[in-house]
Amino acid sequence: MDDLAALHPLRTHLASAFETEKTALRHPDLAPFRRNPTTWELLIGTLAEERNIQQAIFALDTDCLGYSSLIRFVNNQIADGRLVAVPGQKRSEKILRPSPQVAEALMTLISPDRTSETG
Repeated sequence: MDDLAALHPLRTHLASAFETEKTALRHPDLAPFRRNPTTWELLIGTLAEERNIQQAIFALDTDCLGYSSLIRFVNNQIADGRLVAVPGQKRSEKILRPSPQVAEALMTLISPDRTSETG
């Protein structure tokens, strides 16, 4: 019985993490990214650091999607308005950013206030 009591904080943390995952998968703007570890990393990376499309893709540590699939995904998300490609310093360069609504949804999802409420 003492072993179960010791697991309570871990269970609470896991329940909170699981709820965060479910929330991301249900959110219409986050779900397309959350379905794959590489696209999720791409989204978080675009919010964390300003990079052009090529840099954003080559900076990824996960490799669950190939390059051509990632380019297609990025182009689809730009077309759907979830990602934005803004002009960079060079004329041919496009900086990849999440749309304001996607950025807000992600920040709300990972905010310390939200995670402390669920955990």
